[in-house]
This record gives sequence, C-alpha cells and structure tokens, in this order.
Amino acid sequence: IFDIEGEAGFREREARLLAELAERDGLLVATGGGVVTGEGNRAVLRRSGLVVWLPTSVQQQLRRLEKDRKRPLLQAPDRRERLERMARERNPLYESVADLVFRSPHRGVARAADDLTQAILAAQQGVTNPS
Repeated sequence: IFDIEGEAGFREREARLLAELAERDGLLVATGGGVVTGEGNRAVLRRSGLVVWLPTSVQQQLRRLEKDRKRPLLQAPDRRERLERMARERNPLYESVADLVFRSPHRGVARAADDLTQAILAAQQGVTNPS
C-alpha cells in the first residue's frame, strides 16, 4: 500500500477500518503506531471503548525492530532519530486518548499479560490501578 498509495493512502484505509471496527462490540483491536496521528481516528478511539496505551522506549523499539527492514516509515539512515521524532509527535497524542497507560518494563510476556489483564479489568470497573 505504501509503495502504490503512499502514507496518505495507507492512513485513509486505516481510518476506514478503524471506524468500521469501532462499530462492533467485544473486539480487541491492536492498532498500528501511527493511528493516533489522525484527529478523526483519535475521536473514534475516544468514543469507542477502553483505550490502552503500551508506551515503550526508543531503545526498546530499536531492539525489537533490529532485523525488520520492511517498515516504510523506518527506511531512514538514522532509525533512532526517526523513532525519537515519531515518539515526540505521537506520545502526547496517545496520552490524550488513553484510558489506561500500561508500562511493562522488566516483565516477562506471561507476567505482563496477566498484569495487563488485571489492569484492564480494574479500569473497566472504574478502579484506579496504576501499572
């Protein structure tokens, strides 16, 4: 999609799909990192359910994406600088729509999943439960 329609075409498709999914009940939707860059998408997220933000450091992203050479927005000579710029733009947007911010440094996958499940259940019940 990026090759043929560019980022704008991708974002249009992303927005249409997000709006469609937001009309359904009982779904867990994991969005791409740039979904929050569209104001319309942020409005959909705010009104459509519990929004969980899983913030991560640029260093952690670099480790996770070390061998991934297919992400169009990371085709840059300095991936760190690109990720830092994206974080400066996106993190405040995520913060503005998140109902729950879940940080999971130094937890194994199973422990993080269990802790996140408990945090979501608490958030759904209106209980303050910092991660």
